[in-house]
Amino acid sequence: MQTKQTYQTDYNALLKRRNDANTLISGLTGEKIRWNEQNKAFELSIEKLIGNTILVTAFLSYCAPFNQDFRQNVEEEFDPILDPILAKNFSKLDRTLRLYITTNLANPTYPPEICARVSVIDFTVTQRGLEHQLLSLAIANERNERERERVKLARETTKNKRMLKELEDNLLIKLTT
Repeated sequence: MQTKQTYQTDYNALLKRRNDANTLISGLTGEKIRWNEQNKAFELSIEKLIGNTILVTAFLSYCAPFNQDFRQNVEEEFDPILDPILAKNFSKLDRTLRLYITTNLANPTYPPEICARVSVIDFTVTQRGLEHQLLSLAIANERNERERERVKLARETTKNKRMLKELEDNLLIKLTT
């Protein structure tokens, strides 16, 4: 009888261990699926990384003339070779990729086509620049509505130029197909 009781206790312990093991294994099934999905995502990331590396290498090879001297000595006229880059007519690389171009001009005035494509930041402080800023502040204080309207019109003009460019591009695409 004692042997039977020992066997029964061992049997119950083994059943409990088996149930615990089955619970763990069934829990690992979900983990296996998650690991497989994560592995596929990593494989896609590696493919994108290789593609991004190739694109960046091609971009740097193509942009060999855009050395430091070229980027730092921009005058009133942009070299036409920059047009595809300024128009963003290239493959998507990375959102963090930026091209910075500097100039020694005190108050550069670029045509509207260039200003619509790039962000111009003037870090210099000159007499004329201060006059422009003070005039804008004076107009903003005395004729606040007109200054807001001027800023609004400038933004609308830029938006309309971008929209016109997009519409022209779409029209050209439709005409070529």
